[in-house]
Formats: sequence, C-alpha cells, structure tokens
Amino acid sequence: MLANLALTLAWITHSFWLYIFIYLGVTPLAYLQLISIIIYAISINLLRNALYFLSMVIAMSELILHQYFAIYYLGYETSFQYYIPVIAIFPYLI
Repeated sequence: MLANLALTLAWITHSFWLYIFIYLGVTPLAYLQLISIIIYAISINLLRNALYFLSMVIAMSELILHQYFAIYYLGYETSFQYYIPVIAIFPYLI
C-alpha cells in the first residue's frame, strides 16, 4: 500500500531531522521530532490495522503542526511552509 510507504518514509525523514535539529541546537524542534516519530509509528500501526481515515488524519495534523512550529522557530527563510501543500495528495495514497 502506498500510504504505508509514505508514512514509513515520513518516519525515517523525521528521524533524520531529529539529528539535524540536535546538531543545530534547536532544542524545541528536536523534542518535537521525538513526538513526530512516535506519531508516525502510531499512524503506521493504525494503517496496518485498517484504520485508514484515522491514520491519515493523525499524519496530516502532525504535518500541519510540525510546519507551524518549524516556521515559528526557524522563520520563513527555511521554506518549511512549502511542505503543507503536500497534504493535498494524502487522500489519494489510501
């Protein structure tokens, strides 16, 4: 299933971002990454248990909140706001 692949890649990507934010010394976003990793693990588990809608809602909510905090702490110059339109393809991944 494509949604499983997308959520797994998001989980891996957030794992890398955790180390990047620790290296950059952005502690609030590093903590947020830990929460994001847990949220994606939960979403993957929900998806594998056929709770597709709940899994996607949780993943989309995490994405929006994560981008908000990334913009808040790092500013618009980092271009995190451009990840938000990616949400538009989520329903097609189910």
